[in-house]
Amino acid sequence: MSAAVPQTAQRFAERGQAQYRAGRYQEAVEAFRLSLMIEPARPAETLLLASALELSQAEGDFLGTARYAAVLAPLNADAWRLAMHGSLAARRLAAAEREACRHLVLSPGSRDGWIVTARARFMSGQAEDALPALGHARIAAPEDAEIPQALARCLFRLGRLDDALAEIESVEAEGAAGPELAFLRARVLRAAGRMEFAAQLLDQLQAVNPDFTRQRKILELTVTVACLRGDGR
Repeated sequence: MSAAVPQTAQRFAERGQAQYRAGRYQEAVEAFRLSLMIEPARPAETLLLASALELSQAEGDFLGTARYAAVLAPLNADAWRLAMHGSLAARRLAAAEREACRHLVLSPGSRDGWIVTARARFMSGQAEDALPALGHARIAAPEDAEIPQALARCLFRLGRLDDALAEIESVEAEGAAGPELAFLRARVLRAAGRMEFAAQLLDQLQAVNPDFTRQRKILELTVTVACLRGDGR
């Protein structure tokens, strides 16, 4: 191989790194692709390409690139993190859970790893198994208000309505708010038979955001607690 070839690949790699640091992820994608066309087996650039693809939401095989990064650098926790994100986005849930496990072996305190594990289990109908993973996520990131909300959804799916309300109240006490949280509270209240309180919340949501009109109609057409818990939203 000519000495100019690795030098050219390195120049494109350095250009990609500069664009990545500047937050110009689409330009970084193009530079890393050029570098890897010249020298395909460059672990650092493959990992950065996968990350830039994710951050830019660029067209391209993000999942394939992320998995190749993990092949080139199997002891790199970030490579497995990107792979698990790609698998989850593609709804390859068993693969996402396996990749999250490998990520967690390398980074046991990763909030991200436990969240992906929980989401993969929840989405595959294993809400009971998602609970322990969410517990680990809470330990890893105790200030993250999204985790108690995820716990509330999981407990709701399992029919543990009082526990779900307690989780919602805990994040509200910490200052969390927003229409999605309010809608979740309304769903739990309705499932618990507290129709008046649920209706008040839904009235408020609908007044602020008419988009909730359709969601309310779907919710109010649901007649059983089991259906309410099984609603995919």
